[in-house]
Amino acid sequence: MLFRSNIPDGGRYIETGSYLGCSALLVALHSNATVWAHDIWVTDWSELKGLPPPEVKDYFYEFYKSVKNNKLENRIIPVRGRSEYTLGIHDDASIDLAFVDGDHSFEGCMADLNAVWPKVKKGGTILVHDGYQGSEVQKALKKFGTDNDLTFTMWPDSCGMFGITR
Repeated sequence: MLFRSNIPDGGRYIETGSYLGCSALLVALHSNATVWAHDIWVTDWSELKGLPPPEVKDYFYEFYKSVKNNKLENRIIPVRGRSEYTLGIHDDASIDLAFVDGDHSFEGCMADLNAVWPKVKKGGTILVHDGYQGSEVQKALKKFGTDNDLTFTMWPDSCGMFGITR
């Protein structure tokens, strides 16, 4: 598992776009990292453009119910708000692994990448999800890579998963 090899003992993991918490739970259950889950967790989906109606009535409560059911309240820290702002709570060069899977618009993905990049330690990794060919996420990745003289790797058969190592 990639996150196991990239998160040292007692490491730090952050994600944007936690939704119901599957990735946060996987990381917490398979490592001893502290997990910060950043999401807007809106209750009125009309605030979000272009997304389908919610699958659950209140997805923040569903997220936290999973955290409690797995007894991970002391390891998974939900941070509610727009991630380009809330990522500011982390010190620069303090994060071992970041997973960007929030706002899939070009602007939203760029904001997340620009906010998370200084927070990642040297040798740390940013994973970016849903970077399908021609997607807004892939366009943001290309611009971010060009702006910062970076290369990134897409893993085949991975739902458009990209990795950037600092």
